[in-house]
Amino acid sequence: MFALVLTLFTFLVAGAVCMAAVAAAVVLLKFSLHVIFWPLKLLMLPILLVFLVVKLAFIVTAAAVVFALLIPVFVVGLLLAAPLIALSALT
Repeated sequence: MFALVLTLFTFLVAGAVCMAAVAAAVVLLKFSLHVIFWPLKLLMLPILLVFLVVKLAFIVTAAAVVFALLIPVFVVGLLLAAPLIALSALT
């Protein structure tokens, strides 16, 4: 009976050692990938900045076009509404 308990305990310890080795390997791989990709992230920052500036330029341009198209619509609307406003002021 003692040999069976000792064998099971040995398997338990061997499993724990294997799990610890796998966990250590995963942590080491994760850290090494962070160390490898850190310079690449730093190299990508200027490219991302260019994309951000271009995106903001497109947004500002689109907003300017929308406002430029809305100004004549408001002017025509006011020209059509001015007689109605004058009539409502008389009554």
